[in-house]
Amino acid sequence: MHNTYSPLRDKYPEADITLTLKELLYYTVSLSDNNTCDILFNYVGGTEKVDSYIRSLGIERFSIAATEKEMHTHFPSQYLNWTTPAAAVELMELFLSGSLFTPPYQDLLYTLLTET
Repeated sequence: MHNTYSPLRDKYPEADITLTLKELLYYTVSLSDNNTCDILFNYVGGTEKVDSYIRSLGIERFSIAATEKEMHTHFPSQYLNWTTPAAAVELMELFLSGSLFTPPYQDLLYTLLTET
């Protein structure tokens, strides 16, 4: 794990743990854990895969190009990830319509987002 904001790393400094996907999502969404965000990026195949998936939904005015580690170790990388307010709303509307995930996953993510 890298040296950036990480409640998970602080809780388990030895890093000898196993977590469920649900737990990783909780740390990422609810606690803004940078390390678990990067673990999830790695799990799905990287920022390019996430960027490509969101574009496949018809959303264009955004960029997901750098991991948390990249942004932490190379300051200019912070500016590679961006969105417009309209694109963020488009994605949230798709999510709220229930068309992105099956009900158990939709409900989990909705709960994580609304309890934050």
